[in-house]
Amino acid sequence: MHVLVTAGFAHHHADAVRKIVKDPCDLVVFDPLTNVIPPDLERVEVAFLSLDLMGGRDAEGGHPRLRAFSRVANQTSALRWIHTQAAGADREVLQNAMKRGAVVSTSSGASSQAVAHTAIAGMLALARNVPHWVRSQDGKVWGTPHRDHWSPDIDGTQALIVGTGPIGQAIARITNAMGMKVAGVRRSAQPLPAFHEMFEFSQIEDVLPRTDWLFLACPLTAQTHSLVDASFLERLPTGAHIVNVARGEVIVEDAVRAALVNGQLAGYYSDVFIGEPVPASSDWWDTPGVLMSPHLGATSTGYGPRTVEIFLDNLRRYVAGTELRNVVKPPKV
Repeated sequence: MHVLVTAGFAHHHADAVRKIVKDPCDLVVFDPLTNVIPPDLERVEVAFLSLDLMGGRDAEGGHPRLRAFSRVANQTSALRWIHTQAAGADREVLQNAMKRGAVVSTSSGASSQAVAHTAIAGMLALARNVPHWVRSQDGKVWGTPHRDHWSPDIDGTQALIVGTGPIGQAIARITNAMGMKVAGVRRSAQPLPAFHEMFEFSQIEDVLPRTDWLFLACPLTAQTHSLVDASFLERLPTGAHIVNVARGEVIVEDAVRAALVNGQLAGYYSDVFIGEPVPASSDWWDTPGVLMSPHLGATSTGYGPRTVEIFLDNLRRYVAGTELRNVVKPPKV
């Protein structure tokens, strides 16, 4: 079995891979820093997009290391299975693999707690006006707000979580514990723990008019691309907030910025943007009510080891011929 991995992954985990495969196992090692094409690409049947390939996205759609590895992975004519450290499968190399008939699996769940905590941190920062605290501290001003500008209570408000995978479920558990009313949107309306209500995407308009906090935690698909457009925003109550830990492409950026400027939205926290890193010339930096972070939602010391363990567990399953975890369903043609 030929397994395509990075030099960094091979340095730490080559023995673990060989122990699992047992039969003759050739690691096809690619170093994205040297960009030297490794031999035996035509024999590769398994590939792993490990964490050392990541580091944000730019206008070309990914980190240079990821682009280099993707070019190599695209040349693996015998590829049968590719695993990614990410929770989503929207990257072009993964979509190409599925079009070629390969199985794609993700590390969904490895970052769910960290991303959920990031989402809640963004929500609390907006709810309690933390940016004002920071500005006051920077200016050495004791900036106690007037009573007319006190923050509204969080408990009793309506949270709507779009995407009810591991991240959305973790957000639901936390918001539920905070006394919020929690609704979810998914492909089916089947109930899930910690959610008081569940809606299909076709029913989302029923809950938007009473949504105070909209959490975007969904994968990027044809259904969710540009989901939050001007029409969508018009159905939210004035003063609603949005927290986006999904993908930048889930929203229509101009529409969200316009809603913040005209006061329809009270605040927007996002960890994800179209065209990362966000350039200094972007309107996002000066849009009122915006809180930004540089795609760090998943970052935690345990994230990398958890993604490796999911890959190794799936490798055991692959060798044994049993069902893999987190297999992505190919898009319908």
